[in-house]
Amino acid sequence: WNSAIDSAAALSTGGFTSGWRLPNIHEMLSICNYQLTQLLNYAPFSITNTLWISTTYAASNTLAYTLSGSWINLSGKSGAGGRWIAVRTFTVTGTTLS
Repeated sequence: WNSAIDSAAALSTGGFTSGWRLPNIHEMLSICNYQLTQLLNYAPFSITNTLWISTTYAASNTLAYTLSGSWINLSGKSGAGGRWIAVRTFTVTGTTLS
């Protein structure tokens, strides 16, 4: 989880070199397609792997939420193997993102 947080923060793509982060639980749930058994297995995502979510479990700061298939789970932050996607808040001015 810590590695995913750090990797997302260091992401540089498409000329955007800062502001990247892991999505929180509300952002992750907002992009899910609930008609599918694999909630992110649709274009443009086509993701069937377990993904880290930035939200820490309130009852234990050693656990964070993950999205796996059609389930939101709790995983130990020190666990290995979780993949991640990065999100960024953009400002739109006309047809320009910044």
